[in-house]
Amino acid sequence: MPRRWLRKLLPLVLLVIAILAGKAFWPIGDAHVYGGLPRATDWLTQITTHNLGNPGFAVGYSELRASPLWVAYIARDPSNGPPLARPDDFSVDGRTLRRIDSDDYRNSGYNRGHLAPNYLISRVYGEAAQDATFRMTNIVPQKPRLNQLLWQRLEELEADRLAPKYRQLWVMTGPIYGDRPRTLRGGVAIPEAFYRIWVREAADGTPHAIAFIVPQRVCGFEALQDFVVPVARVERLIGYDLLPALEDTLERRISAGVSLEDWPLVANAPREARYGDRWKGQPCPYR
Repeated sequence: MPRRWLRKLLPLVLLVIAILAGKAFWPIGDAHVYGGLPRATDWLTQITTHNLGNPGFAVGYSELRASPLWVAYIARDPSNGPPLARPDDFSVDGRTLRRIDSDDYRNSGYNRGHLAPNYLISRVYGEAAQDATFRMTNIVPQKPRLNQLLWQRLEELEADRLAPKYRQLWVMTGPIYGDRPRTLRGGVAIPEAFYRIWVREAADGTPHAIAFIVPQRVCGFEALQDFVVPVARVERLIGYDLLPALEDTLERRISAGVSLEDWPLVANAPREARYGDRWKGQPCPYR
């Protein structure tokens, strides 16, 4: 092999070695997930992604995308915990090779979108967990209308209505990319859409799941049920088996479809957003 090709391949080889070493040094269990740790279905994702454990939530971080591919946590009633002041800054996560920092988002037109939400995680899991939500390994580029309107409505429904009702709600969320995603400064890939999955157990232990796929280009006041999809569709788009530890028949049943009768709070969710007033009078460019 010519020497110039060796020089080109060396960084990739070192990257793979470092990630594999990271998997050994920073292993995480499956305490935050329902149905086992997510499992990538393609080799490139497998070798360029490592799992990071934090207080209260887990992250599958892609060095290739310079972003989290999935974040998982258990949502419980946040009203039992004390309110904490919001941190002033986002921090670089020293466990990653790509040292993404907050400035990579500056003047990009994208918000620094949380996957594990500050409000719920801080109330349920405390200050150390809140600090972890402000690491850049928990942050993705989101359009402002999505971040401040529709995504915030999903988070509010989850924290204020679903978690208190069901006591324990398993959540998994992350980005969906196109074939050739554009990037921010520093190499952060820009998603086309985002997914969110909720799993709860009925009184008899039967699991019920619901999934959403929300594109970046939303006005923000759309009905949440318009974005409901089967879990299996999310898995196809992101290239992951999200419930690998479940028995196959059960996994197929909860992944193949969803009934809004099992999730009445979704069907009746209000369209008002906490930050909706700041958008009044501004026409939506995506209509």
